[in-house]
Amino acid sequence: MKGYAVQTLLLLALLLVIGLLGRHWQQGRVWLAERHQVALEQQIPARFADWQLVPGGAVVEVSGEARQALASLYEQQIARVYRAADGSEVMLSLVYGRDQSSDLSQAHRPEICYVAQGFQIEGREPITLSPLGQALPATRLLTRQGSRVEPLTYWMVVGDKVVRPGLERKWAQLGFALRKEIPDGVLLRVSSLDERGEHAFALQQRFLTALLAAVDPATRRLLAGAGA
Repeated sequence: MKGYAVQTLLLLALLLVIGLLGRHWQQGRVWLAERHQVALEQQIPARFADWQLVPGGAVVEVSGEARQALASLYEQQIARVYRAADGSEVMLSLVYGRDQSSDLSQAHRPEICYVAQGFQIEGREPITLSPLGQALPATRLLTRQGSRVEPLTYWMVVGDKVVRPGLERKWAQLGFALRKEIPDGVLLRVSSLDERGEHAFALQQRFLTALLAAVDPATRRLLAGAGA
């Protein structure tokens, strides 16, 4: 409990510092989104390795209110279903926003948006993935809505850094604020319908490794940070 209180105080202090910096450096800020062109629909291939896009594939239904909130936070979104040669399916959700300098985009974290859609979070595990040999801090969740069991894996990119939510994300935002930079970023999520959690997570890692290997270097950096 003591550790949680200390972390909460640190987060509050960081929020105050970032707010003060935001007002002080309001002029002359650099938008990191200007460094590159982002067109997710074109950059994410419909076919790669043994995976192929399923036209009209069913993903989690999002309410009209949630869609409006997403549109206000992110400039680009894609939601797709891919099927492997063995029949396995993975759902991919990817959102991109030009401004990741505030807490507003936290609302799209699966811990929040899945619960808002009626899911229960039955398990949560911070992990480090290693697609293509790169260490990626990510999070795994086991979610359930009635008989629908949906294990998922996600990570967040702020600027060129892959971060976990909370304190780590705040430190990254503070670093960009000190350099008078407004970071863009993505939230990448993959999930599958499978009551066998470990089987689903292994399938998702296989999908992510194939996806990152298939895209061009600029897209790989967008999806997985500077080390990709």
